[in-house]
Amino acid sequence: MPQKPTCYISYAWSDEILNFLLRLKSDIEKRSQNKIKVILDRHNFDVGENFKEKEKQIIESDLVLTFFTPEYKRKVDTPVEDSGCYREYGYILKKKDINTRFIYPILFKGKKDTSVPRDFRDITCNLEVAKIKYKESKNNYISIEPKFQKKYSKFIEDIIKKTKTNYLISDIRYKDSNEKYKALLKNTAADGSLKRSCMIKMPAYSEILNQSSYIVIGRKGSGKTTLLETIENLEPKVFMEQYKILCPINAEDINISSVYSCVESLWHDRDFISTTEITDIYWEIFFVIQTMFTVGLEFENDNLKSDYRYRVFKNVAKFLRDKLGANRDISLLDNSVKSQIPTLVLEIMETYFQNHILDKANDYTFMTSIKTNLNTQNIIETFIGKNLFKSFANCFGVCEKKTLISLDGFDTHSEDFRRNTRNMQNSNPSEYDKRNDFECLFYRSLCNVAMKFKRNQFNNQLYQIADRIDFCIVLPQDRLDQIQIADRDISKLKCCGLFWDAYDLLRMLVLRLEEYYEVKPISSQNMLQRFHRILKEKLPQIPVSIKLYCGNRWHDFDLFNYMLRLSFWRPRDILLNFISLLGLVENSKNVGLDIDEKMIKDALSQSASNIIDKEFITEYQNVFYNLKDVLNSFRGYNNILDISEFFKIIEKVRFDASFSYDCSSSKNKILILYQLGIIGLRFNADSIENRGYTHHICFNFNEGLNPIYDAVIDRDTIESEVEIIINPLFCKKYYIKINTEELIGNYSWKYIEKLAAEKTLKRRF
Repeated sequence: MPQKPTCYISYAWSDEILNFLLRLKSDIEKRSQNKIKVILDRHNFDVGENFKEKEKQIIESDLVLTFFTPEYKRKVDTPVEDSGCYREYGYILKKKDINTRFIYPILFKGKKDTSVPRDFRDITCNLEVAKIKYKESKNNYISIEPKFQKKYSKFIEDIIKKTKTNYLISDIRYKDSNEKYKALLKNTAADGSLKRSCMIKMPAYSEILNQSSYIVIGRKGSGKTTLLETIENLEPKVFMEQYKILCPINAEDINISSVYSCVESLWHDRDFISTTEITDIYWEIFFVIQTMFTVGLEFENDNLKSDYRYRVFKNVAKFLRDKLGANRDISLLDNSVKSQIPTLVLEIMETYFQNHILDKANDYTFMTSIKTNLNTQNIIETFIGKNLFKSFANCFGVCEKKTLISLDGFDTHSEDFRRNTRNMQNSNPSEYDKRNDFECLFYRSLCNVAMKFKRNQFNNQLYQIADRIDFCIVLPQDRLDQIQIADRDISKLKCCGLFWDAYDLLRMLVLRLEEYYEVKPISSQNMLQRFHRILKEKLPQIPVSIKLYCGNRWHDFDLFNYMLRLSFWRPRDILLNFISLLGLVENSKNVGLDIDEKMIKDALSQSASNIIDKEFITEYQNVFYNLKDVLNSFRGYNNILDISEFFKIIEKVRFDASFSYDCSSSKNKILILYQLGIIGLRFNADSIENRGYTHHICFNFNEGLNPIYDAVIDRDTIESEVEIIINPLFCKKYYIKINTEELIGNYSWKYIEKLAAEKTLKRRF
């Protein structure tokens, strides 16, 4: 993994300054919760020390603290090559030439003209540190005099802030080639290990930052989770100017069964309060508690000591820590603490309902009590105290920067709930219907409450809180489908899609390969030419194109198109395909064999099989229970089928799935297969211009959803001009016969460029 933020301390050795710096090092590490590594040499370097290692430490540090004293100036102004301090200073100047923000010059002793070297005369030094008074006690321990404690604390906060900022702005450094390989080529997860120069700025990135959208829709494996990493790290300065903190929430921590039980227990009569109102209250409280949690993080990280709101935020942080059961030794960021928030929200609601609604109402006043008292403002005031909540809202509402609340992990969320619901279909049909309705409501309420916060539809303290919150809610396509069934007016939700076209995928691969092989791009080359250059220069064993026989002649199939053909057009698929080629190169070296085209095809065929088994089927196993059986139903058929013939096949196949559609409908079955990328549509090439498509071979991942709706879903009669095409990815594994002379998937570079230009016009959800 990439190293954490690093601070290097440079000084001229003496007992007095060393003891002070040892205390400083300890305080920086403690105050930063050991998130900053401090490098402090405890002895005077002599000739013969490993200065190559020392140089590396300085050059790679995010901040270099230079403690200037008369002795420091004397040593660096004297050109003595054997002087350790002099040689170290040379490396610091190199770091300064890269960017002055990496150097933090400090006047520790003496005056500026007698302590600061001439190279730093024009750079403002921190002169206040020299005024800090301290004394040495037993065991060489340095204690700061009480009246200078505030100045000393501010100095530490300054160091931590500068180090963290430089770390975020700087790109990731890999410690060795193995780590580099894993991060750039093998890793498909978002774990903070991807260099900024390799990140792709998708349209969803800008839409989230300017909040023209705050709900992100994407397929499994489309990089929805990686988007959160990109938002924070792609342009750190932009992010830090806009947001004080990113508050990521894992949807897996939200137990939908527990929320359902809570709602059911509070739902005595629809005439009093609806399930929608209760679920909305849950999400409203949830988001408010999250803002308190972010304040707790700021307090825990000692970022509030100089803030006039310190006392209020401190009280809120301590109150929340107590309610979450976090003792002094546990950080709020600990998963055992964070995961308690959804449960705490349920406890808050249930306690309030019991103590302030049921116990204080008789049969005549029950309805009045609910209408008057059951609202988010009252519940939170009762939980935290009216005065403290009012103070918190006032203080949070004047934050210069916003808090970005991100919510991700819904790909697998509620699968257990769905499975249990499905088991009740025959044994308890009324409960089955109620649970189905609630799951739809759960996600619809989430989106509606987020929209309520963004529109700031509050008239009390919640108004101040809502004004300082932005959202990035990441949802898979099928959850949005659930919302659409209950609420057709989906256009009011601010949604954007995260969908990769061929150009995005090629660029993703090229940027990673250029970084891995340290190839500098040539500005006159397009992305495909850059890809071919890398292959020719770094991987000459792999050809830039593959020959395929089709239509009684041989065709050149560009290698990238061939990898694209054996994928669902997702980043992870392309990386897995390319890794299989790298493995082939490595194995051929070991056994001394030359690589031929058959070996390349076999390697990619095996990769395609792995993508189907380990990526595709595994991902959908808890949503589409008999996906394997459905895929096997196409075994031995032609890869291009008349649409009426395909209807006959699909009518006989049962779809055992928990999608929001009626899975017994043949049209819905085709829609599901199209959305998943299993099938596509082939139109007459001469008709696509009138239809508004860019290509006559239409899959969800290249032409979007319009073709399937236009040709199948929204039509009363079957259209004779369209044919069903099975994704070539499945052909070899399921013995699907190629019955066309057209080379499927051999897209031209012109089409790839046009698709990239028009991708925002495609209907994706």
